[in-house]
Amino acid sequence: MSKVYGETVIPWDLAYALTSVLAGKDLSNDNLRPLTRAILEAVSSAFLCRNEHSNLRDSVQLRAAVEHAYRALLALNVTATNARVVVGSLLKAGLYVCADRTLVVPIPPAFLALPPEPASR
Repeated sequence: MSKVYGETVIPWDLAYALTSVLAGKDLSNDNLRPLTRAILEAVSSAFLCRNEHSNLRDSVQLRAAVEHAYRALLALNVTATNARVVVGSLLKAGLYVCADRTLVVPIPPAFLALPPEPASR
């Protein structure tokens, strides 16, 4: 998607939520198509908002895309609670895109890198 939009548009929390709720599901192309389409529609509406300097909360296209994403997740046997988590992350991503904020920030390493060991003689 970054090739289409020229930047990363899926933040880590949305990616994590998607991979968590879809693990172990039947992920054929036909089953994923509605969800993928809904995510792309939501991202597109966020970019439209940014380009037109409009309020994303007023976007009918975003609301419809989020509703489609929610229904697509339910069709994939994702629980309603988990579907709401994913949709919340999708809305957050849309708000970041519309506000022209950085979506992906580097995650700091858990441990400091160890210095290289001296060569043994």
